[in-house]
Order: sequence, then C-alpha cells, then structure tokens
Amino acid sequence: MKKETGITVHSDTAGVAKLMRLPTAILEGRFAEVAAVPGARDDFGPADKRLFVVARIAESDWPAWEKALSEPAAPGTYYLSENMAAKLLPADWVESMVPDEHGRGLRLDGPAYLPDSLATSWYAGVAAVKWRDWLFMEFSSR
Repeated sequence: MKKETGITVHSDTAGVAKLMRLPTAILEGRFAEVAAVPGARDDFGPADKRLFVVARIAESDWPAWEKALSEPAAPGTYYLSENMAAKLLPADWVESMVPDEHGRGLRLDGPAYLPDSLATSWYAGVAAVKWRDWLFMEFSSR
C-alpha cells in the first residue's frame, strides 16, 4: 500500500459539491486530493490525482443515492492507508476497521457501489463503500 504524505483534508460540503455530482445535499462532507504517484508535481500541467471523499447522507436521501450509484453487486472490501483513514474518516469508523493481513491497509467493508455517475469531467469513479450513514468514495483523474 502506498503511503500518502502531506494529506490535507477539507471539511466542506460546498467543496464536495464542486468536485462531484451529488444526487441530494449531504449533511457533512470531507475530501482529500493526493498525487497518484507520491512526490509527483504538476508544475507543467495536470498530474494524475486521486480524490477521496466521505459524505454523511440523510437516511431519507439514501434511495436517491443508491439509484444514482447502482445497486450494490455484493458486499465490498476496500483498503485505505491508516494515515488517510485517520485523517478522512469519522473516528468511530476508523476504530471499527481492522488492518489487512497482507499489509494493504485498513479494511472498509460494506455495500459496494460504482460511483461513475457522480464523477465530473475531471474524475472517473473508482469505488464506493457505505458504512452506517456515511459513503466513502474514490475517484481518479481522467
């Protein structure tokens, strides 16, 4: 698992709304953009980036989100570095996660979705995992 350094997490629902298409308003949102290749610079043009987003969604809004995302195909597992998890996710979520036995990071288990329909022209959807009233999403630059 790659280690992300210099992670800046933004707690900003308006910022999340600018980076992706939201089916409904969110109650809370956090996001971080990191270089896909650690240490990469974009002085001479855009660099490949990964966008990590976590959004808290009202229970009454979940049907609209599930329709936009697609039905979960099966329970999913996603791996996130401990550093990123600690900075991005709610503390009780991080406490419930377990390290992967193969060193891929902390496991996020839950219903899995494809977030492509929420992507903008800058990003493509990679993965989404639901936990309680939170949705974790990863996007990569196009």
